[in-house]
Amino acid sequence: VKFVRRLMLCPIGIGCILITWAVKKCLGQKMHFDTIFNICGVFIFALFISITLFVVDPLRCGRNPDGSLSMLSNPGVICFDSGEHFVMLFLCIAGILCYPMTIISWAT
Repeated sequence: VKFVRRLMLCPIGIGCILITWAVKKCLGQKMHFDTIFNICGVFIFALFISITLFVVDPLRCGRNPDGSLSMLSNPGVICFDSGEHFVMLFLCIAGILCYPMTIISWAT
């Protein structure tokens, strides 16, 4: 749940920016969409490193004293051995395709 919440941070932030733009437009205040597009770009690039780090978080595993691997950020999740970790790996792959790869391709 915590991982999914962090993955949704960027879409929610951009959604708030777009809602603000729509409300201002309905109130008759002039604001060009180019300005909103630039604000969204600044928002994404400002958070790029943070987004990338928490997207790949399920891949960061460390050894336990008993020899098993657990996530460094959540030691209660055993890496590559629990259903919870496999769900997080699926979300990690989807997150990598949605965030870092998309941002890099958009920037080039």
